Amino acid sequence: MKELQIIVDSSCDLPEEIISKYNIHVVPFYVSFNKEDYFKEKEEISISEFYSKLQSEKIFPKTSLPSVQDYLDRFIEFAKENKNIICICLSDKFSGSYQSAMSAKELL
Repeated sequence: MKELQIIVDSSCDLPEEIISKYNIHVVPFYVSFNKEDYFKEKEEISISEFYSKLQSEKIFPKTSLPSVQDYLDRFIEFAKENKNIICICLSDKFSGSYQSAMSAKELL
């Protein structure tokens, strides 16, 4: 039986202990405070930096979904390791994250 890789988008907001324990890979959403510069959640902007900016800049941040390429990069990585992949995303009723993942699947 092939090994299984779970991939989620960052809307899952899982605790780090769960991510580590089950080797879950998180594809991050992007966040921006100025509508020009977008940062990957937890990769390019930490949670503490996010809340610090939220307090200091008094600006409501904007988010952007993970790109097709973000998903494709992860899918390729684990497909090369011959793993089955389960990807869990925010509902397509709330975000385009699911559609990005589906487009990446088709490209793969």
